[in-house]
Amino acid sequence: MKNPHPPALVILRLLRSVSLMLLLGSVASASAQTVRDRLKKDSNFRIYSVVFGVTVTTNSPLPAVRVAKVTDPKSGTTDPVKIDVPDAYIKAAKKKIEAKHHDPDMKDGNPIEFFTYFFYVPGHSNVVVVDLDKPLDKQP
Repeated sequence: MKNPHPPALVILRLLRSVSLMLLLGSVASASAQTVRDRLKKDSNFRIYSVVFGVTVTTNSPLPAVRVAKVTDPKSGTTDPVKIDVPDAYIKAAKKKIEAKHHDPDMKDGNPIEFFTYFFYVPGHSNVVVVDLDKPLDKQP
């Protein structure tokens, strides 16, 4: 009986299947890597620390939140960098800050601003990175 598929076609199908499995495996392993691992192993992986100024007053149930500074931890300095932090990220970070229900700190009758930070990964504007030892898709 004659084989209905030429050998080149069979090899091509096999290569296509193997390529698909490798691609799916690499995507799965990248998403399973912790943020810290990606920082160490992937030179193209970018992450920024976004420092927020937070002021809690007795007049409002919600704190005033502003972006105070953005830094690049890979640079080794705390010098600010100029990148556009998306509104979606700022909104998500603000929700995390508001969820902590900070009490107002006052000095001479005026509220005192304090600072906190989270990490931002470009392309993941809805993810507020708080734990470098968890993958991006598992951030609390």
